[in-house]
Amino acid sequence: MSKRRATRDQRCINCKINIRWCFCEKIHKKDTQSYVSIIMHHRERFLTSNTAHLTKRLLNNCDISMRGHREIPFNFEIKKDFHPLYLFPHEDALPLTKDLVKSIDKPIQLIVPDGSWRQAKKFYRREKILKDIQCIKLENLPKSEYSLRSQISEAGLCTIEAIAYALKEIEDQATYEHLMDGFRVMNERVDISRHSEKWQDELKF
Repeated sequence: MSKRRATRDQRCINCKINIRWCFCEKIHKKDTQSYVSIIMHHRERFLTSNTAHLTKRLLNNCDISMRGHREIPFNFEIKKDFHPLYLFPHEDALPLTKDLVKSIDKPIQLIVPDGSWRQAKKFYRREKILKDIQCIKLENLPKSEYSLRSQISEAGLCTIEAIAYALKEIEDQATYEHLMDGFRVMNERVDISRHSEKWQDELKF
């Protein structure tokens, strides 16, 4: 039996890490005018390093649609009265700026792929419902703070970081900080739970 399976009964059902390092008390939801729709590859579903689940726990207007599982049909919809934008650096993607947001006369439905770079490309190419949606991209980003997985490039961000920076333009600084605060708690707690030599009596968050 793997170490992960052997400790399953000691894990929080919400944050999915050892209850000693549970961070649920640090997590609360925030309202936004925009709506975040995450398209998740099914292999991400049970990973403690996945940040899409955390995003959903931090935002009231957020949902997750599963893709790629034979037994779970892809169930995704464009929200009525929202303007959809797909966060992916396609060759025709527009830079996401506050001026772009101001030019849109509806609340934005931010659609975000969650998975590997290769999986994200497949989402956009294969799902017909996405093909006519304008792609947007983030520019001038700092290095990712994510330490739980290796990134494809220095400029690569994990899902919640990408959403935080996007909502910084679409919403406000407070929404960005709300997501990043939650992300930093998770990043630290999961890392500590994986490495016993890092355990300590007091945590930063």
